[in-house]
Amino acid sequence: MSYVNYDKVTRNVDSIYKAVLIGAQRAVEVAEQAAQQARTLPEKPTTYAIKELEEGKLKYRPVK
Repeated sequence: MSYVNYDKVTRNVDSIYKAVLIGAQRAVEVAEQAAQQARTLPEKPTTYAIKELEEGKLKYRPVK
C-alpha cells in the first residue's frame, strides 16, 4: 500500500473526493495502456495515479 500525502493532493484538487475519482480514472488508463503494450508494471496502477496527483501532473476540468 502506498502512502498518500493528502496535503499535496489537495493543493492540486480542491476536494479529496474529486481526487479519488480522478485518480481512479487515471489508474484505469494506466492499466489499459500497459495491457495494450503487453507489459507488466513494477507497481500498481493506483500508485502511479497517486504519484501523478501529488506532483500536479493530472488536471481536471469540470463538466457543465
